[in-house]
Amino acid sequence: MTSPDYSKMGYRELRKRASAKGTDEGREVFPIGQNGTNAECTDYLETGTWAATWDALIAKKEAAKVAKAAERAALEPADDQTLPLFGDPPAAMTVSQKDEREPAPAEVAEVETVHVEPVKEPLQVTAIPVVVVKEPLQVSETLPEPVKEPLPVKEPLQVVKPFGKMKDVLPNGRNKKAMPSFEKWFCQLFPADIIYPAWRSLTKAATDVFIICRTKSSHAAAKKQKDSTGMPWFEFTGSEAVTVFKMTRPTFIKAMHLLIEVGFIKYSMRGDLPMRGGIFNGAGITAKYTLSDLWKSWEPPERDHSNITKARSAKQNPSKGALTRTV
Repeated sequence: MTSPDYSKMGYRELRKRASAKGTDEGREVFPIGQNGTNAECTDYLETGTWAATWDALIAKKEAAKVAKAAERAALEPADDQTLPLFGDPPAAMTVSQKDEREPAPAEVAEVETVHVEPVKEPLQVTAIPVVVVKEPLQVSETLPEPVKEPLPVKEPLQVVKPFGKMKDVLPNGRNKKAMPSFEKWFCQLFPADIIYPAWRSLTKAATDVFIICRTKSSHAAAKKQKDSTGMPWFEFTGSEAVTVFKMTRPTFIKAMHLLIEVGFIKYSMRGDLPMRGGIFNGAGITAKYTLSDLWKSWEPPERDHSNITKARSAKQNPSKGALTRTV
């Protein structure tokens, strides 16, 4: 039978095998678990060589046992009458010889017992306090009415008018700007644009709003006002539509949504984010738009003409359609 390869075994396996071998030989194996190295365990398993460090640990343990036994012997009592420092107390001592000082029973005189009653102390009488009853207070029949203090008059709230930079801020948080004048503004419209289906699908309010947007875009291009994509951007607020162009706010909002949906205008881009407007750092931001050419490739959705077809077939063939009433 071939011997196992101890070089491939781990530290725990070597200690376990070395301890088992030492137990079989009747040795103290605690040094192997405490201080046994791989080389020492391998030598012991292969050649049976017991490490010198293990003998030193065993000798140290034996010396500790001897020292502890000597310490216990020094603490043991010298005789039976001395109480030990540790452990249970000794049993009760028994006296074998009678003490000579103890008197004999005949010499003990009889003592007569006399019952003495205790002396009772006299009762201490405490003085009883005398209560003097005074006459009751005379309460008048009618009590004076309490004086009601008038309620304090609150001063009206004073509305502080905006001053400084606050004069240019609207209640919605946006900066107050003057309405632009359009006397000298213009835009170019081409008759070919009218034949597109997207243009024909717009409402009258939407076409008016798009003409204004095209005018604003031309003005922004002249001022070289461009976004990150290189397109001129413009602003068109509801207050401007109501004040300058005499539109209602719902009509203007519907027209702008329709223009964005069909593809006439779109939101301007700042990097990768569209400028939709809103509130930023407590200040209102106006939405910014640019023109788009997506409307030229827009196609209207197909309509459902099934009801019209059914109505026409019923009109042409009354017998197959609705029931006719004869008089």
